[in-house]
Amino acid sequence: MKRIQNFFHVFLVTLFLSTLFLMAQYVAAQGVTRTYEVSSGGILKLDIETGGSITVRGWNRDEVDVNIFVSGRDGGDVIVDLNEIRNGISISTEYEGRNGQADVDIEIHVPAIYDIDLETMGGDVRLENVRGNVKGHTMGGEVTLIEPEGLDMELDLEIKLDDRKDWDDYVISV
Repeated sequence: MKRIQNFFHVFLVTLFLSTLFLMAQYVAAQGVTRTYEVSSGGILKLDIETGGSITVRGWNRDEVDVNIFVSGRDGGDVIVDLNEIRNGISISTEYEGRNGQADVDIEIHVPAIYDIDLETMGGDVRLENVRGNVKGHTMGGEVTLIEPEGLDMELDLEIKLDDRKDWDDYVISV
């Protein structure tokens, strides 16, 4: 009987350790997809506290189409919040409880004439064919603006650097 009890204890310990190992290897992933009917001339507000890759493309529909994919070690701790607001859509991400490590990829289609108000902790930002007012702030990453064909763009750009040596890292091309 003692032998069976020892075997059972060894089995439970092995099962527990195997479960811990599998949990350590687990990579959380979640996806959010939403489509909203909107009017041209609205606003998209982004507050991406987790940072991440953001692409916003203008298109010829009166819809905002949102696709967000979250993965990585702390992907399960990312809270994604999408809301319809007066005259637009609001999207925010944040970590539940504390900062973590996750990959957040956001792809959004908006009507071609749509305003963008962007706040992100970092990551690449790409805006294509959006003919609205764009206001934004990022803590780092590449920013790419592709203007619609045949449209003149007015650009008011401010870059703040902590150290003069960082100037070598910036390229502005038109």
